[in-house]
Amino acid sequence: MCNTMTTVLLRPSRVSTLLACICVLTCDDVYVESSVDWSGLPQHHLVSNSELASLPEGRPRDLPKVQFTFKPDRSSKGQAREKTLANQREEVKDAFLKSWTSYKEYAWMYDELDPIMELKTEFYDAVAAVATVDWAKTDATSCNIFEIIIRYLGGLLSAYDLSGEPVFL
Repeated sequence: MCNTMTTVLLRPSRVSTLLACICVLTCDDVYVESSVDWSGLPQHHLVSNSELASLPEGRPRDLPKVQFTFKPDRSSKGQAREKTLANQREEVKDAFLKSWTSYKEYAWMYDELDPIMELKTEFYDAVAAVATVDWAKTDATSCNIFEIIIRYLGGLLSAYDLSGEPVFL
């Protein structure tokens, strides 16, 4: 369990998921609001409905093949490489089957699993930390919009949806 938690915490992409999983436990504590009131900011580059392109109709076009087809390498190095790749494919398949089996056993026909970790203290430590973030201040000169949406916005909205804590809005 400790190794699993360490792995999750070392991968930033999983921290928001972990936070969202812990968020099912709620409390009436009040936290400091962010200095950013997103609802009051002006909207830019709005597109009217008349300017939107309509979706294509009919049968989709066939797309060209993307992957290159390599010739079989019959040398000893090629055979060793193919054996290594086959082993790696089996490991990926085994990892997927382990997850799939657990999903079927514990969550089949449900939208979500109920967390059993009871990490209330850790959750509210994380909530308090989020409450201190000033989202308007940064030294960064660029940003990756995709990463911001899926990590920050997605994580915060998921955490709010699960916990009801207004600090996540």
